[in-house]
Amino acid sequence: MEFALFLGCTIPLKYPHFEAAFREVASILNVGLKEMEGA
Repeated sequence: MEFALFLGCTIPLKYPHFEAAFREVASILNVGLKEMEGA
């Protein structure tokens, strides 16, 4: 299973721990993430 991931500009700058936790959980659950570009 794969999901599109849009972080915007706020998450990486203000809440990088949210992004890290989300990516870790997705990895554990074997869920692929595809970053949306230009959204």
